[in-house]
Amino acid sequence: MDKEQVREFVRRWREVEALEEREVKEMSVEVKFRRLLAVQQLARGLGLSSTLAGEEATAEREVRLRWRRLRETISRGGSN
Repeated sequence: MDKEQVREFVRRWREVEALEEREVKEMSVEVKFRRLLAVQQLARGLGLSSTLAGEEATAEREVRLRWRRLRETISRGGSN
């Protein structure tokens, strides 16, 4: 990918993010709650519920670190 392609990619994903944010704001509490329950049931079904309960803070930090690294890489033009 060249710099222009990366910029276009980021621009499109920002549009998607804005659309999703609007949809969530307009979503009823009932729908939000049902989605939360579905995610929790999926986690239990995959055997992740105990892992999530015990390691949630660590996992969240790791994900945030990965996203930060990705944003930094993109802001530098995609090169490492």
